[in-house]
Amino acid sequence: MSPEPLTDPRALLAAERTLLAWLRTGLSLITFGFVIARLGSWLAAQEASGAAMVGARWIGPLFGALGSLANLLALVRYLAFRRAILANAASPTSRLALMSFAGSVAVLGAILSALVFMQLF
Repeated sequence: MSPEPLTDPRALLAAERTLLAWLRTGLSLITFGFVIARLGSWLAAQEASGAAMVGARWIGPLFGALGSLANLLALVRYLAFRRAILANAASPTSRLALMSFAGSVAVLGAILSALVFMQLF
């Protein structure tokens, strides 16, 4: 059973709002990655041993890359959805990219939590 074509023009506006929400999410991840990387550098400069926040040098840029990937994914999905709406065709429903993205954020968050936890004790 394939999805029905979208005929309501409000669907295009909803797609634009979704695009903007994804862009905000991507920008937040990029900013978060930058803060993690800079905080790790600052903490390393404050410590005599330079061992503070060990994973910040690689996990910060990973969050930044994930944010950039989120923005790219949002744009690709929006353009495909917009094309389908304007052609009065069925909307594309690829869940693999979204589930991979959500899993990546969860894994990086868990790694970051573990690194912070290890620094506390």
